[in-house]
Amino acid sequence: MKGVFSELLGSHSQMLRLANKPNALQQVSTAIMIICNSREYIFIHLHKTGGSSLEIAVEPTLKWNDLLLGSTPIGEELDKYYLKKFKLHKHSSLSEVLATCENPNFHNYRYLSIVRHPLERALSLFRFISGIIDKYSINTGLTLPELSQDYDNSKHLFWPLQWPAGEAYIKATGDLNEFFKQDALKRERAMKTQYSQLALGSNLPEQLRIIKLEELASCKNVISDYTGKTLAIPHENKSSPGKACIESLSEHSLGHLREIFAEDYLAFNYA
Repeated sequence: MKGVFSELLGSHSQMLRLANKPNALQQVSTAIMIICNSREYIFIHLHKTGGSSLEIAVEPTLKWNDLLLGSTPIGEELDKYYLKKFKLHKHSSLSEVLATCENPNFHNYRYLSIVRHPLERALSLFRFISGIIDKYSINTGLTLPELSQDYDNSKHLFWPLQWPAGEAYIKATGDLNEFFKQDALKRERAMKTQYSQLALGSNLPEQLRIIKLEELASCKNVISDYTGKTLAIPHENKSSPGKACIESLSEHSLGHLREIFAEDYLAFNYA
C-alpha cells in the first residue's frame, strides 16, 4: 500500500500542473466512474448514455474519501493509474468494480446508472467517432478511403484510429450502415449491452437504481436521494443527429442492432 501512495504522491505535481493548465477541462473526457464512500453508492458510467450530465452535477458533492475516475484533469490521471495498477477504470462494469475492489462493504452500497434507448446509444457512438475522425481527416488531408486502404499502417498515425469504433468507421469509410456491419465492433465496449454491464450474475441487483436518459430531467429527487443535495442537471455532450438518425438506418441495420441489444429492450422496457 505504501508503494501505491508513493506513486500517487510522486505524480502529484504533474497532476497539479495539468489541473492549472488553461482549458484543461476541454482536453479530457467527461466520462466518470464514482465510488462515493461518504454516501455509500457507486455510479457506473455506461458508454454513450449521456451520463456526463449527471456526473458534472454530482462531482462537487464528493468528499475526500470518494474516488472519481475520469472527467477532471486529476480524475483522468487517476483513471490511467488505476487502469494500469488495478485494471479499474472509468468505464468498468459493476461486476468488474466489485471483483477488482474486493471490498465486502461495496455489496451493501447502492448503485446508480443511466441507460439509453439502444438505437440512440449506437447512433451516438457513430456520431462520436465520426466527429473525431472526420476532423482528423480534414486537418491532415487524408481521406477515409486512403486511411482504410492502408489501415494497418494508418492506424498508428492517430490513437482513435486504433479504437474498435475507429477501426469500424475507417473500414466503413464513414458509411453509417456499413459501420454497424464491421467485426471490429464486437470488441467495442460501447456496443455491449447495458444490461450485461450492470448485472451481477444473471440478474440486476436489487439496490441498483436505473435512470433512463430520456427521463433524466424528471429524476432530480432520485439524484438528491443519492447525493444529499438538490442539483441542477446540465445537458452535456448533446450532439446533432445529422445524417446519423434512426431514419437513416437500413432494415438490415435495424434488425442487427435490435438483435444485439435484445436484452436491453426487455430489461429496460424500450420499444
